[in-house]
Amino acid sequence: MARCDQCGDAVNDMDLCTSCGAILGSPSWECELHADVPAVARCVVCGKPVCGDCATRLGGRFFCDVLSHRDIAAETVVLAVCSSPFEADMILENLAQSGLDVIAFARNAFNALALLSLPSVVQVRVRSGQAGQAREVLKKLALDEESRREL
Repeated sequence: MARCDQCGDAVNDMDLCTSCGAILGSPSWECELHADVPAVARCVVCGKPVCGDCATRLGGRFFCDVLSHRDIAAETVVLAVCSSPFEADMILENLAQSGLDVIAFARNAFNALALLSLPSVVQVRVRSGQAGQAREVLKKLALDEESRREL
């Protein structure tokens, strides 16, 4: 298995390290804020492609220019990675009805990625202290990752 040259974690996707956000190899992604400037990473929270000038690296992970993303990364965990906005909406609605604080980020919602044929990926995050309760809610509703894989 390949390893990220930035953080050393194992990578399944040869173009992007999901642990730190580093772009591996030479994909054709451009910085969202600087046209024609190659992106070196994608924000680990929202997925925005960033160049070396825009990227901020904290705790071994890359972030974009949105300062609140550092807090979001520190205070939340990824509960689910959904292959469609519909799937994410189902999870979000059910968790919100259970009184949990949830947030979602569509990883392909940026201009620099719009023309690429990347699969739609939506990351669903929940406050760290609510992760166990959120997993139980999803399990009861058969919306947990294992149940979704069986569909």
